[in-house]
Amino acid sequence: MDMEEKVMFKVKIEAKDLYRFFLVYNYRSVSGVLCVIASLASLVFLIGTFQHNEPLTNGILFFIALYFTVFRLLTLRQKAELQVKTNPGFQDELEYEMNQEGIIIRQNGEEVCVSWEQVVRVLETKDLILVYTSRVNAFILPKEQFEASVSEVKEQIEKGVAKKKCRWKKVRI
Repeated sequence: MDMEEKVMFKVKIEAKDLYRFFLVYNYRSVSGVLCVIASLASLVFLIGTFQHNEPLTNGILFFIALYFTVFRLLTLRQKAELQVKTNPGFQDELEYEMNQEGIIIRQNGEEVCVSWEQVVRVLETKDLILVYTSRVNAFILPKEQFEASVSEVKEQIEKGVAKKKCRWKKVRI
């Protein structure tokens, strides 16, 4: 019997990890990009027309400029903190095992198996590896929690997932 090559590690998702995922998800989508453009356009318009506008118009432009940048960031941080505190799935460590068939995730005596064929995309940021199983669902793997084996994890993913689905060039947020 062959010894199956596998990588095992444990992860406990913290608010900062979920927040970073939310940033990637929100600001890399079409709607996220449009929101940033609207915010910047409002700011440019406000600066260019400030003296000619009514105070209400300036207030609305200022609010739009702040909403999609500052307020949205604060809202995402608050959402991440709330989810980590209230969602039972974030209370305990997740144990990951990656092998030639896919990923096995264990937590509190339960086990879920995800085949490599179910992985639709893999993104890497400075702090995370995100393994997407749908457009909106991803396994969040904070690299700081398994630093010693990041290269092994990436290598195992590359063995199972088509190269075109992997984006190892660190995505900037």
